Amino acid sequence: MIQYRASKFCAALRSTESLRLANLRAAAVLAFVASCLTALLVAFDHLAAEPHVRNLEIDMGPYTTISGVLGLLLSFRTSQAVSRFEDGAHAVYDITGGLVMAASSLAAFAHHGSHKREEVECFKQRMTRLMSLLSAM
Repeated sequence: MIQYRASKFCAALRSTESLRLANLRAAAVLAFVASCLTALLVAFDHLAAEPHVRNLEIDMGPYTTISGVLGLLLSFRTSQAVSRFEDGAHAVYDITGGLVMAASSLAAFAHHGSHKREEVECFKQRMTRLMSLLSAM
């Protein structure tokens, strides 16, 4: 079991190497700009005398229900799509493993024959290249 100490809680902020990363600096600048714009919009909204968006007096109950059902439906559809993708990736991995096993078996059995050593080596090289090409597709 991993045991955490209070002194090692946030190692990313204690390390100066992570602060030198260009990606972290770019993300920090974008987050700061977005926060400033949000603060300005909230301040403008509170200081404005008259609201620019008027209430259309629409009951929010059906909208809330439809939004919840659509969110639930989209999350299940997304999880189903991810599951299908993972199944496909697993099948491709199995096929690649089968190709490697077939290539190694062919290379092992190529030695037991009456052909010359040069022909066997040529066969093994050709077979390895073809299996590599097939697995790259």
